[in-house]
Amino acid sequence: MSVSASPAISGVARSTWRFALRAAARIIAAFVIYLGTQLAILTITDSPIWAALGGAIVTIPVFWFLGALSPHQGTMHFRRPDRSAWLWAVSLVYIWFSGQILVIWLTNTFPERGADFERHVEQLAATPVTMTLLLTIVLAPVAEELLMRGVLYREIRRGLRIPVWLAVTISSVIFAVMHGNITQIGCTLTLGAFLALAYEYTGLILVPITLHALYNILSTFVPADLIAPLATPALVIGFDTFALAMIVWLCAVCRFSGRR
Repeated sequence: MSVSASPAISGVARSTWRFALRAAARIIAAFVIYLGTQLAILTITDSPIWAALGGAIVTIPVFWFLGALSPHQGTMHFRRPDRSAWLWAVSLVYIWFSGQILVIWLTNTFPERGADFERHVEQLAATPVTMTLLLTIVLAPVAEELLMRGVLYREIRRGLRIPVWLAVTISSVIFAVMHGNITQIGCTLTLGAFLALAYEYTGLILVPITLHALYNILSTFVPADLIAPLATPALVIGFDTFALAMIVWLCAVCRFSGRR
Protein backbone atom coordinates (compact mmCIF):
# COMPACT_ATOMS: atom_id res chain seq x y z
CA MET A 1 0.00 0.00 0.00
CA SER A 2 2.85 2.36 0.75
CA VAL A 3 4.27 1.83 -2.74
CA SER A 4 0.98 2.58 -4.48
CA ALA A 5 0.33 5.61 -2.29
CA SER A 6 3.67 7.21 -3.08
CA PRO A 7 2.78 8.49 -6.58
CA ALA A 8 -0.43 10.05 -5.22
CA ILE A 9 1.43 11.76 -2.40
CA SER A 10 4.11 12.93 -4.80
CA GLY A 11 1.45 14.31 -7.14
CA VAL A 12 -0.21 16.24 -4.33
CA ALA A 13 3.17 17.67 -3.29
CA ARG A 14 3.94 18.80 -6.85
CA SER A 15 0.49 20.36 -7.16
CA THR A 16 0.97 22.20 -3.86
CA TRP A 17 4.36 23.52 -4.97
CA ARG A 18 2.94 24.70 -8.30
CA PHE A 19 0.09 26.46 -6.51
CA ALA A 20 2.56 28.14 -4.12
CA LEU A 21 4.84 29.22 -6.97
CA ARG A 22 1.93 30.72 -8.88
CA ALA A 23 0.91 32.61 -5.76
CA ALA A 24 4.46 33.91 -5.26
CA ALA A 25 4.65 34.94 -8.93
CA ARG A 26 1.40 36.93 -8.66
CA ILE A 27 2.62 38.68 -5.51
CA ILE A 28 5.99 39.59 -7.04
CA ALA A 29 4.37 40.78 -10.28
CA ALA A 30 1.90 42.98 -8.39
CA PHE A 31 4.60 44.67 -6.30
CA VAL A 32 7.00 45.12 -9.21
CA ILE A 33 4.31 46.74 -11.34
CA TYR A 34 2.96 48.92 -8.51
CA LEU A 35 6.31 50.16 -7.20
CA GLY A 36 7.89 50.31 -10.67
CA THR A 37 5.08 52.48 -12.01
CA GLN A 38 5.34 54.88 -9.09
CA LEU A 39 9.13 55.06 -9.39
CA ALA A 40 8.90 55.80 -13.12
CA ILE A 41 6.37 58.59 -12.58
CA LEU A 42 8.40 59.98 -9.68
CA THR A 43 11.50 60.09 -11.89
CA ILE A 44 9.62 62.00 -14.58
CA THR A 45 7.63 64.43 -12.39
CA ASP A 46 9.73 64.56 -9.19
CA SER A 47 6.40 64.61 -7.33
CA PRO A 48 5.45 61.87 -4.85
CA ILE A 49 1.81 62.95 -5.16
CA TRP A 50 1.74 62.49 -8.94
CA ALA A 51 3.60 59.21 -8.51
CA ALA A 52 0.95 57.95 -6.09
CA LEU A 53 -1.90 59.16 -8.32
CA GLY A 54 -0.43 57.73 -11.50
CA GLY A 55 0.61 54.51 -9.84
CA ALA A 56 -2.90 53.92 -8.53
CA ILE A 57 -4.58 54.69 -11.86
CA VAL A 58 -2.24 52.43 -13.82
CA THR A 59 -2.15 49.49 -11.43
CA ILE A 60 -5.82 49.15 -10.45
CA PRO A 61 -6.67 47.41 -13.77
CA VAL A 62 -3.58 45.22 -13.34
CA PHE A 63 -4.74 44.09 -9.90
CA TRP A 64 -8.14 43.31 -11.37
CA PHE A 65 -6.44 41.15 -13.97
CA LEU A 66 -4.51 39.34 -11.22
CA GLY A 67 -7.80 38.37 -9.58
CA ALA A 68 -7.75 40.82 -6.67
CA LEU A 69 -11.47 41.53 -7.05
CA SER A 70 -12.59 37.92 -6.84
CA PRO A 71 -13.99 36.67 -3.50
CA HIS A 72 -11.46 35.45 -0.95
CA GLN A 73 -12.22 32.00 0.44
CA GLY A 74 -11.13 32.58 4.00
CA THR A 75 -12.27 30.94 7.19
CA MET A 76 -15.63 32.71 7.18
CA HIS A 77 -18.05 34.21 4.70
CA PHE A 78 -19.84 37.53 4.99
CA ARG A 79 -22.90 36.89 7.15
CA ARG A 80 -25.60 39.44 7.90
CA PRO A 81 -23.70 42.53 6.71
CA ASP A 82 -26.53 44.75 7.97
CA ARG A 83 -25.74 43.59 11.52
CA SER A 84 -21.95 43.45 11.41
CA ALA A 85 -21.12 46.49 9.25
CA TRP A 86 -21.64 48.96 12.09
CA LEU A 87 -19.32 46.95 14.36
CA TRP A 88 -16.51 47.02 11.81
CA ALA A 89 -17.02 50.77 11.30
CA VAL A 90 -16.95 51.52 15.05
CA SER A 91 -13.87 49.33 15.49
CA LEU A 92 -12.19 51.18 12.61
CA VAL A 93 -12.81 54.51 14.36
CA TYR A 94 -11.12 53.13 17.46
CA ILE A 95 -8.16 51.85 15.41
CA TRP A 96 -7.89 55.30 13.84
CA PHE A 97 -8.00 57.09 17.19
CA SER A 98 -5.41 54.85 18.84
CA GLY A 99 -3.15 55.20 15.80
CA GLN A 100 -3.47 58.98 15.64
CA ILE A 101 -2.57 59.63 19.26
CA LEU A 102 0.42 57.33 18.77
CA VAL A 103 1.53 59.35 15.71
CA ILE A 104 1.12 62.64 17.60
CA TRP A 105 3.07 61.31 20.58
CA LEU A 106 5.87 59.95 18.39
CA THR A 107 6.08 63.23 16.47
CA ASN A 108 6.28 65.26 19.67
CA THR A 109 8.73 62.91 21.37
CA PHE A 110 11.03 62.22 18.41
CA PRO A 111 10.70 65.26 16.12
CA GLU A 112 13.73 64.26 14.07
CA ARG A 113 12.05 60.93 13.26
CA GLY A 114 8.89 62.69 12.11
CA ALA A 115 10.60 64.81 9.46
CA ASP A 116 9.57 62.52 6.59
CA PHE A 117 5.97 62.46 7.81
CA GLU A 118 5.90 66.24 8.11
CA ARG A 119 7.19 66.57 4.52
CA HIS A 120 4.46 64.22 3.36
CA VAL A 121 1.82 66.36 5.10
CA GLU A 122 3.29 69.54 3.58
CA GLN A 123 3.23 68.02 0.09
CA LEU A 124 -0.41 67.09 0.48
CA ALA A 125 -1.20 70.59 1.74
CA ALA A 126 0.49 72.10 -1.34
CA THR A 127 -1.53 69.88 -3.69
CA PRO A 128 -4.91 71.03 -5.08
CA VAL A 129 -7.72 69.95 -2.79
CA THR A 130 -9.56 67.93 -5.44
CA MET A 131 -6.41 65.97 -6.27
CA THR A 132 -5.68 65.34 -2.59
CA LEU A 133 -9.20 64.08 -1.91
CA LEU A 134 -9.17 61.91 -5.03
CA LEU A 135 -5.90 60.32 -3.92
CA THR A 136 -6.55 59.88 -0.20
CA ILE A 137 -10.22 58.91 -0.25
CA VAL A 138 -10.61 57.02 -3.54
CA LEU A 139 -7.47 55.97 -5.40
CA ALA A 140 -5.14 55.15 -2.50
CA PRO A 141 -7.65 52.97 -0.62
CA VAL A 142 -8.63 51.12 -3.80
CA ALA A 143 -5.08 50.57 -5.10
CA GLU A 144 -3.52 49.72 -1.73
CA GLU A 145 -6.27 47.30 -0.74
CA LEU A 146 -6.21 45.54 -4.10
CA LEU A 147 -2.45 45.14 -3.71
CA MET A 148 -2.15 44.37 0.01
CA ARG A 149 -5.31 42.39 0.65
CA GLY A 150 -6.62 41.43 -2.80
CA VAL A 151 -3.26 40.12 -4.04
CA LEU A 152 -0.76 39.75 -1.18
CA TYR A 153 -3.00 38.52 1.64
CA ARG A 154 -5.22 36.46 -0.62
CA GLU A 155 -2.31 34.68 -2.26
CA ILE A 156 -0.39 33.88 0.93
CA ARG A 157 -3.56 32.51 2.50
CA ARG A 158 -4.66 30.48 -0.52
CA GLY A 159 -1.41 29.74 -2.31
CA LEU A 160 1.07 29.47 0.54
CA ARG A 161 -1.59 28.16 2.94
CA ILE A 162 -0.24 29.87 6.04
CA PRO A 163 -2.28 30.49 9.22
CA VAL A 164 -4.42 33.58 9.68
CA TRP A 165 -2.20 35.16 12.33
CA LEU A 166 0.94 34.78 10.22
CA ALA A 167 -0.73 36.08 7.06
CA VAL A 168 -2.05 39.07 9.02
CA THR A 169 1.41 39.74 10.48
CA ILE A 170 3.24 39.51 7.14
CA SER A 171 0.77 41.66 5.23
CA SER A 172 0.49 44.32 7.95
CA VAL A 173 4.29 44.62 8.34
CA ILE A 174 4.75 45.03 4.57
CA PHE A 175 1.86 47.51 4.47
CA ALA A 176 3.43 49.57 7.27
CA VAL A 177 6.95 49.53 5.80
CA MET A 178 5.61 50.69 2.43
CA HIS A 179 4.50 53.97 4.02
CA GLY A 180 8.17 54.84 4.27
CA ASN A 181 8.55 56.65 7.58
CA ILE A 182 8.85 55.58 11.19
CA THR A 183 5.98 57.76 12.39
CA GLN A 184 3.38 56.25 10.07
CA ILE A 185 4.59 52.70 10.66
CA GLY A 186 3.29 52.92 14.21
CA CYS A 187 -0.32 53.47 13.16
CA THR A 188 -0.37 51.52 9.89
CA LEU A 189 0.70 48.28 11.58
CA THR A 190 -2.58 48.00 13.48
CA LEU A 191 -4.55 49.40 10.54
CA GLY A 192 -3.09 46.84 8.15
CA ALA A 193 -3.83 43.98 10.56
CA PHE A 194 -7.39 45.20 11.07
CA LEU A 195 -8.05 45.51 7.33
CA ALA A 196 -6.60 42.05 6.67
CA LEU A 197 -8.89 40.56 9.31
CA ALA A 198 -11.89 42.39 7.85
CA TYR A 199 -11.04 40.81 4.50
CA GLU A 200 -10.52 37.40 6.10
CA TYR A 201 -13.84 37.58 7.93
CA THR A 202 -15.98 38.92 5.10
CA GLY A 203 -14.25 37.53 2.02
CA LEU A 204 -15.07 40.77 0.15
CA ILE A 205 -12.37 43.21 -0.96
CA LEU A 206 -14.92 46.03 -0.93
CA VAL A 207 -15.01 45.87 2.88
CA PRO A 208 -11.33 46.80 3.55
CA ILE A 209 -11.49 49.33 0.71
CA THR A 210 -14.45 51.06 2.40
CA LEU A 211 -12.84 50.90 5.85
CA HIS A 212 -9.55 52.25 4.47
CA ALA A 213 -11.41 55.14 2.83
CA LEU A 214 -13.18 55.88 6.12
CA TYR A 215 -9.82 55.88 7.93
CA ASN A 216 -8.41 58.39 5.44
CA ILE A 217 -11.53 60.57 5.69
CA LEU A 218 -11.08 60.77 9.45
CA SER A 219 -7.37 61.53 9.06
CA THR A 220 -8.14 64.28 6.53
CA PHE A 221 -11.05 66.07 8.20
CA VAL A 222 -10.55 65.60 11.95
CA PRO A 223 -8.09 68.27 13.19
CA ALA A 224 -5.07 66.85 14.95
CA ASP A 225 -5.37 69.60 17.58
CA LEU A 226 -8.66 68.07 18.66
CA ILE A 227 -7.06 64.88 19.93
CA ALA A 228 -3.52 66.15 20.63
CA PRO A 229 -4.22 66.70 24.39
CA LEU A 230 -4.93 62.95 24.66
CA ALA A 231 -1.52 61.95 23.26
CA THR A 232 0.02 61.24 26.66
CA PRO A 233 2.23 58.18 27.33
CA ALA A 234 -0.34 56.56 29.61
CA LEU A 235 -3.24 56.96 27.17
CA VAL A 236 -1.13 55.94 24.17
CA ILE A 237 -0.05 52.75 25.92
CA GLY A 238 -3.57 52.02 27.14
CA PHE A 239 -5.41 52.61 23.88
CA ASP A 240 -2.84 50.90 21.68
CA THR A 241 -2.59 47.90 23.98
CA PHE A 242 -6.34 47.45 23.71
CA ALA A 243 -6.12 47.85 19.91
CA LEU A 244 -3.49 45.08 19.82
CA ALA A 245 -5.68 42.89 22.04
CA MET A 246 -8.59 43.45 19.65
CA ILE A 247 -6.42 42.35 16.71
CA VAL A 248 -5.38 39.18 18.57
CA TRP A 249 -9.01 38.44 19.45
CA LEU A 250 -10.12 38.89 15.82
CA CYS A 251 -7.36 36.48 14.74
CA ALA A 252 -8.74 33.92 17.18
CA VAL A 253 -12.31 34.50 15.94
CA CYS A 254 -11.28 33.89 12.33
CA ARG A 255 -9.18 30.87 13.25
CA PHE A 256 -11.69 29.00 15.37
CA SER A 257 -14.70 29.94 13.24
CA GLY A 258 -13.06 28.03 10.40
CA ARG A 259 -13.29 24.80 12.43
CA ARG A 260 -17.07 24.79 12.59
